[in-house]
Amino acid sequence: MRYTLSILTALLLLGCGDTPQKSSAEPESSPPIQETMTQKTVAPALVKHEKAVEEVSKAEEDVTQKAEEVQAVATAAVDGATLFQKCTSCHGQKAEKVALGKSEVIAGWDVSRLSSAMHGYKDGSYGGAMKALMQGQVKSLSEQEIEALSEYISSL
Repeated sequence: MRYTLSILTALLLLGCGDTPQKSSAEPESSPPIQETMTQKTVAPALVKHEKAVEEVSKAEEDVTQKAEEVQAVATAAVDGATLFQKCTSCHGQKAEKVALGKSEVIAGWDVSRLSSAMHGYKDGSYGGAMKALMQGQVKSLSEQEIEALSEYISSL
């Protein structure tokens, strides 16, 4: 009984009945393991995503710039004199001929009259006897080509 009383006294003095104390080896404010693992896996993925977004934005800017350069070159490459070469067999080198004996001489026409005639041939709203032939000639011309050709012929 003497030992029992001594053991009970020791247990009471040591606080056996209290809630267990955290050991001093554990940090008091450590984040849960799941949260730490998420930070380690999500943070690098987020950085990688942000870099990819930057690269895509840069690529879009590069493509836009190249497209503008190509358009500028294409516009500059439209040469009325070169386009008129396929017209010379009917209209003459200086647009001085009555084409196939059925059209007007187009030398001396102003830019707007030439452009209007070519647009009319293209959409089928202009022309007489040569309408079908001329429609085939101008059908594939772009707006820039019609304007370049009109300016060139008006300068002859």
